[in-house]
Amino acid sequence: MLAETVEDFLYFRRGARFCSRCIGNAIGTTPKAAFAAANTVRVHRRHLHIDLAACTSCGGTKAVFWTDGGSVTGAE
Repeated sequence: MLAETVEDFLYFRRGARFCSRCIGNAIGTTPKAAFAAANTVRVHRRHLHIDLAACTSCGGTKAVFWTDGGSVTGAE
């Protein structure tokens, strides 16, 4: 499932902030699909956040997703 792929991508890069374009490029999907998947995960996992900041990968200031840790399964 795409949401799990996005969550794994962010989980293994804790603290780094990524825009949907860079997440999509890294996992081989479109920015729109990556954004939708990240939002799906964010609703169910408290450790996944979204805010306005600079993307770690491209440096652009935009909405970025990041995790402060926690578990991939949501168990803390």
